[in-house]
Amino acid sequence: MSMLKAIHGSAEEEQANNGPTPEQRKENAELGLDPEFDRGGLAALKELSAMREGMII
Repeated sequence: MSMLKAIHGSAEEEQANNGPTPEQRKENAELGLDPEFDRGGLAALKELSAMREGMII
């Protein structure tokens, strides 16, 4: 079970990373950006995409 959690993550981790924090929302609003847009999530997705770029699916 621990190996599967390490590979695929767990539900607790997904819930913990569920959108921007109140501080991130405030900072985005101050910068004139969409306060609900999860920039940290986008960065993580880009990193995952770059990591998988050379893999055959």
